[in-house]
Amino acid sequence: MRDLSKQELEFYQGRQDVVLDQAKALSEASNLTAEEYEDMSARIIKAASEETEAVKEKAYEQYANQVALNKSLLGTKEEYNEEWLEQANAAALIIKSPWIMLNKNTLIF
Repeated sequence: MRDLSKQELEFYQGRQDVVLDQAKALSEASNLTAEEYEDMSARIIKAASEETEAVKEKAYEQYANQVALNKSLLGTKEEYNEEWLEQANAAALIIKSPWIMLNKNTLIF
């Protein structure tokens, strides 16, 4: 399940890269009217916002799944104690991507 969440997060990050590529292509285009440029810019901004939200949701889902897994392991072995749980959950909290970082319950863009 962890690998699937990681793959899904990478998929959404890849989609963000597509939006960046579109923005770069738009910035290099010189044959557009002002109206065409404005329309394409608005679509790219909307797509970037949607992709960022998708990555945030997937990152939080991945974090929540890992914390649930950690909690289910608590007490199953001697080393799976409260201290381990705290450290494992802290490690799960840090999720980095090119656009976001989930750290100490804060999303940073």
